[in-house]
Amino acid sequence: MGTLLVLSVVMTDCLETPNLSHFSVDDYDSIYEPAEDSFLLLDALEEDIHVLKKLKPTICLEIGCGSGVVSTCLSKYFGSSCHVMASDVNPYACEATLKTASCNKTQVSFWIFLNCFTLKISLQSLLWK
Repeated sequence: MGTLLVLSVVMTDCLETPNLSHFSVDDYDSIYEPAEDSFLLLDALEEDIHVLKKLKPTICLEIGCGSGVVSTCLSKYFGSSCHVMASDVNPYACEATLKTASCNKTQVSFWIFLNCFTLKISLQSLLWK
């Protein structure tokens, strides 16, 4: 008699891709639309999430946040144990990150780089007063 071997993989540490349905096609004229590179980065982070979890990060910074898909994903995963920040030279990208975090019920602080000046805006102070 043959033996049937059934393998099942239980993934307890999955990263949830943020909902981006709040963007219209026109929004992507002003911000970077998540593409293969964004999702490849999310896949790589998910592959090593057990290592990241062991490191217990307290700060995470995404440079060039675009739509905010990566920073929002990490903020949702780590919750309040990690302060997630995002930055971009494009103010529309910073606004998009704010929308993405808000629509996904999480918090991301972001930095807008304008010329030589930096403006820090915290979503918590804007949304949760």
